[in-house]
Amino acid sequence: MIHDAIAGHDPADPVSVRHPLMSCQAALEEGAEGLRIAVAGGWFRQNANPDALAAVYLAARTLNVEHEVELPETRKARLAAYVITAVEGGSFHLDRLRARADDFEAETRVAMMEE
Repeated sequence: MIHDAIAGHDPADPVSVRHPLMSCQAALEEGAEGLRIAVAGGWFRQNANPDALAAVYLAARTLNVEHEVELPETRKARLAAYVITAVEGGSFHLDRLRARADDFEAETRVAMMEE
């Protein structure tokens, strides 16, 4: 599996963390017995790419998934995640943004440097 091949600590990534790895392949071989699986509906269904949504429903049929769940306040959570990511990214890259702002895409500069 691709995940198993690329998982792990990356010394070139300053936020990469060393921790024990779990094999996705091993977990898949255990099967789905006893798992409760549902399709994310609501905001996720409404904003999904049609091809991605078709793949989700194909997988759901294959796994005999019969339930759809809707997470409350998803839109607000996404907005909060955007703000948090912009703040953390701006903080992490602040020195580079100040020294070489043109190296960043215009949208990125605006998101990270807005006052």
